[in-house]
Amino acid sequence: MNNGPHWRAAELHDLAAHAHRVAATQKDQTGHELSKRAMEHSAKAYRYSKEAHQESESSVNETGEKVRTASSPTGRTSARPNAAVRRPAKRASKIKKVANKKTAPNEKLVKQRESSKKAEKVKRARIGMEFIGPTEELGKLLFDLFQTHELKAGHVKEIVPEAQIELLPMRMAKGAPSVLVLLTIGLDVPEGLASNYLWHKCEKFSKSRELKILINGTDYIYNEHELRKTIKKTIEKETEEK
Repeated sequence: MNNGPHWRAAELHDLAAHAHRVAATQKDQTGHELSKRAMEHSAKAYRYSKEAHQESESSVNETGEKVRTASSPTGRTSARPNAAVRRPAKRASKIKKVANKKTAPNEKLVKQRESSKKAEKVKRARIGMEFIGPTEELGKLLFDLFQTHELKAGHVKEIVPEAQIELLPMRMAKGAPSVLVLLTIGLDVPEGLASNYLWHKCEKFSKSRELKILINGTDYIYNEHELRKTIKKTIEKETEEK
C-alpha cells in the first residue's frame, strides 16, 4: 500500500467528505462532533497536499538538472590563443573593478529580498470580524476562539496552517461592547478550513442571538455558509488586485 503524501492527502479528503455528509444529516451533538472531525481531517489533508506538492516540485527540478547535465558537452578542450602581453595599467584597472564589486552591495540579492517581501504580502488576505454583544458573552467567545484567559490586544493564534486570528483593541459599537478579530489567511488556503474552525466556535453564540457578527464592517452573517462565502470573496478580490 502506498503511504506517500499524495495517497494520505486523498484518504484524508475522503474521510473529511464522508464526515461532512453524515454531519449534514445529524442536527444533534453527533453532527457537531462529526463536523469537528471533518475539520481535523481537512487540516491534515491540507498539510499532506503541501508536502506532496513540494515533493513533486523537487522531483521535477532534479529531473531537469539531470537532463541539463547529460546534454552538456564533455571531453572538449578549447585551445587558448597565445597570451598577449599584459599591460600593467589594465591589470590595475581590473583589480580596482574586482575591489569595487566586493564592496558594492549585491543588487540582485537586494531585488530578490524586495520581491520576496512583496510576494509575502500578495499571498495573504485579511478579513475583519467584529463581535457585538454583552461583555460576559464576548469573554466566553474569545476564550473559545483563542483557548486562553490571558488575552490582550495583539494576541495571535494559528487556527490552521497559513491562517491565523489576531485580537484587536475593544471598542463600543453603537452603544454596545464589541471586539475585533482579524483573520489573516493565505490566498491558497481553502476557505472552508478557516470558516469551519471559526463557525464551530461562534455557532452557539450566533444561534442564541446573544452576539452579532459583522464582517469587514459591512455585512452581518448568521451561518457558516455566509462566512465561507465572504472569506472566499475577499480572497478572490485580493488575488485580482495583486
